[in-house]
Amino acid sequence: ISVRGIFRRWFPKLMLHYFNEKAGAMPRKRAIRAGDVVFGHFNRLRGFGIEDYYPQADQFITILRDPFEMAVSDHFFRARVSARWKSSPALGAIEEIVSKPLNMLNHFPVSVTFDNYRSVLARFLYIGITERMDDSMRAISTLLKKDFIAPGTENVSERRRDTESLRAEFERNHPLEHLVYRHAVDLFHRKQEQIVL
Repeated sequence: ISVRGIFRRWFPKLMLHYFNEKAGAMPRKRAIRAGDVVFGHFNRLRGFGIEDYYPQADQFITILRDPFEMAVSDHFFRARVSARWKSSPALGAIEEIVSKPLNMLNHFPVSVTFDNYRSVLARFLYIGITERMDDSMRAISTLLKKDFIAPGTENVSERRRDTESLRAEFERNHPLEHLVYRHAVDLFHRKQEQIVL
């Protein structure tokens, strides 16, 4: 079961927030009240970020992935599905990920910089780590007072195994993303010690 599937079980009235790539349509803006849960991909760069839709939101949970792994995975995911999208820019070779902008920080509630990344991450109730998905979901279930449901693996794309040689250059070209991720991993470890699992 996916993380979205788990949240749907926990919150049957879950409001989804995703850009419809096939139709090229923005997510629908909804009236939200205290206690409502909105789940999805927010993106300030594309005009459907938290500030754009729900500036009153004040509790955030996210799950982050190693930025390099995210870029590699995104490349092969797009190679598999983007032909069905309304607007599909040319993909290019995998080697091009080292210099392409990474979309990771555009999903945060506010703009993230070298000066404010610690305070931005401090606004989150919890930040999980993809590489520790079971532990992350167990902690989230504890925080939300829900029964733990083990996540599965869905939406997996075939990928080349020789991409690790691109990592060092990618990390040099995306220093803020890696700084944010490393801080998130530190927060994850500290939070795991605080949460009784």
